[in-house]
Amino acid sequence: MNLQGTTPGPLIVATDLDGTLLDHYTYDWQPAARAIELLKQKCIPLVINTSKTADEVVLLQRELDIEDPFIVENGSAVYIHCRDERFDLPGDVYDDGSHRIKILGGQRESIVATLTSLKRDRGWRFDMFSDFDSDELAALTGLSSGNALLALQRHYSEPLIWRDSQDRYSDFCDAVRQRGLSLLRGGRFVHVLGQTGKGAALRWLADHYRAAGTTLLIALGDSANDIDMLRVADYPVLVKSPSHDFPAIDGNVIRTEETGPAGWNLAVIDLVGTICERLSNGSRTGH
Repeated sequence: MNLQGTTPGPLIVATDLDGTLLDHYTYDWQPAARAIELLKQKCIPLVINTSKTADEVVLLQRELDIEDPFIVENGSAVYIHCRDERFDLPGDVYDDGSHRIKILGGQRESIVATLTSLKRDRGWRFDMFSDFDSDELAALTGLSSGNALLALQRHYSEPLIWRDSQDRYSDFCDAVRQRGLSLLRGGRFVHVLGQTGKGAALRWLADHYRAAGTTLLIALGDSANDIDMLRVADYPVLVKSPSHDFPAIDGNVIRTEETGPAGWNLAVIDLVGTICERLSNGSRTGH
């Protein structure tokens, strides 16, 4: 693996994974290989911003041969590789020996305790990740058993499957929020986490990139839980999903015609080419 550049460049690409960079059904990223290689050639950081765990992202980064910062569990924490010297970070960033970690959300143990109490006291029907073993989660999601085990290694949030009525779900959401937590509905699960989100975490990281100069941000996602991330971006991209319609979002948003990583690939190649040409022309004209 190699760090992509020693200083922040003019562009950052931030991306959701499931249904966006990864195929919704197969979790394959290969249709996006050309765009990923382009980002490496131009030293443009590829910031993964996902509901997945740090262990899952580290494994994927090895496949992609990148070591850029990444955001996990729907904005609950930002991870920066210890070898990455591009950032002057505040004192509240935790060093675990491999990464410097900025925690923006809560702790999983407390979240699970709150959900367990609500389930017991209110009789709501839902299954949490902590109720599953790796084989059960693999059967549910299509992940391999090994990857399902990594998905269970959560630190800051708890996904669940709602098995009750929609009316009772509204009451459940109110009760969770009253206890200082937030909810996000993703492609497969409801995620319960602290008072954070993909947008807040990306804004924190982008500010540290921008400390060294102006940086433009491209962000790509496919679901409603990506909207606050897209709102942070200069160039927001909604990737077409094979399983649901485009989520509603205001403003000027690019929508791909191809689904998943194929749509991601074309959008990134087109945007990077257009923006780099614009920046180059501006530089030549002195603007």
